[in-house]
Amino acid sequence: MGDDASGELSQMTGVGGVTAQSVFYACPPDSCVRDTNGTTTCAVGRTGPVCAICLPDHYVLGSRCLPCPSSDVNWLLLVLLALILISATSVFIWRAVTMAERVR
Repeated sequence: MGDDASGELSQMTGVGGVTAQSVFYACPPDSCVRDTNGTTTCAVGRTGPVCAICLPDHYVLGSRCLPCPSSDVNWLLLVLLALILISATSVFIWRAVTMAERVR
């Protein structure tokens, strides 16, 4: 059926504040990594209780915490988007003016 951890809990009772009423939480999928010696640590980019929090300057993508892109990249994308919008607006205005001149 499943693993019975009640024996393990009775061995832990009284150790490190563990009581029979203690609540244990599982790490979210892919958030915790078990080392070869059996120690569980947080996956890369994760921290906090049960490794559920992304490190500062990281963001969640699916089940992973990835580093945020540098602000230089964000500024470059913002400037590029602004240039595209200005160019598109200029083309629409130019077409409207030339169409209005043809109608005269």
